[in-house]
Amino acid sequence: MRFDQVKILAEDATALAAFYEDALDFRLIAPIANFSDEILARGIGAPGAKLRMAWLSFPGSSDGGPILELYQLVDWDGSWAYRPGQGHIALEVDNVPATAGRVIGAGGSQLGEVVDWNAPSGNLVRFVFMCDPERNVVDLWGRL
Repeated sequence: MRFDQVKILAEDATALAAFYEDALDFRLIAPIANFSDEILARGIGAPGAKLRMAWLSFPGSSDGGPILELYQLVDWDGSWAYRPGQGHIALEVDNVPATAGRVIGAGGSQLGEVVDWNAPSGNLVRFVFMCDPERNVVDLWGRL
């Protein structure tokens, strides 16, 4: 067993993919695709839905290793399981304030303050919670 992906249900998969590429150095690993495949829609529990999907590799990972998968449900009346967003994505970065500036410059926003924290692991870390343009939380952190 291995970790494979994080999924975000996007309001606009194309725009959100561009944000993650520009602000945080994710890399699109396949063309953004539109699907009207009923088997796929039924398999994810959204029969009748059309999907737009984007797959991005995490910074520093290979194309075979965990990905960020962006789903956009088109022509879908909704379900409790498919509301935009998710918990958060955590990214270890070399320079928290500089990366936070890139997020803001690319259309994201800052949710919390940049803080230094003694983690239970005994490590001193610097972190801040940011938001992408669709208000999904991105935790930027680095070891001090």
